[in-house]
Amino acid sequence: MMTTVQNKVIIDAPISSVWDIARNAEAFPEFMKDVESVEVMTRNNDTVLTKWVGRVPTFGIKVKWTQEDVWKESDYICIFKQIEGDYDSMDGVWKFSELDGKTVFESTLNYEYHIPGLGAIVNKVIEKLARDNMQSILEGIKLKSESLKINT
Repeated sequence: MMTTVQNKVIIDAPISSVWDIARNAEAFPEFMKDVESVEVMTRNNDTVLTKWVGRVPTFGIKVKWTQEDVWKESDYICIFKQIEGDYDSMDGVWKFSELDGKTVFESTLNYEYHIPGLGAIVNKVIEKLARDNMQSILEGIKLKSESLKINT
């Protein structure tokens, strides 16, 4: 069964700056503790293929996947989907919008991730971890964007 996780953060920085930071996924490990590595495999105009390694400290495991991102700057959205990896399936959207000189960053993540032999309680734990992890990514981009605004 597909699970959907939605997160949102308001960033005190211009949308163009937030957009640039979000597009630079290979830098995420520098300021996101749950992201071990992001490697750009190919970049073709607005489509980027990346290989991710994420940490799940609660279970002492790493989650690996390759995803395709399609960045639509005219709408300030990124549509992503897993091409291969540890999730049974994973896709979603990042949406950026302006609000009073700030940026609203919204994320929708749809995923299926089953660990054989574990039941519904563990699935709820995994959902909480997915929600917390996505919030951590949004907060990381927020902190990076706001720190650059202060330093300029």
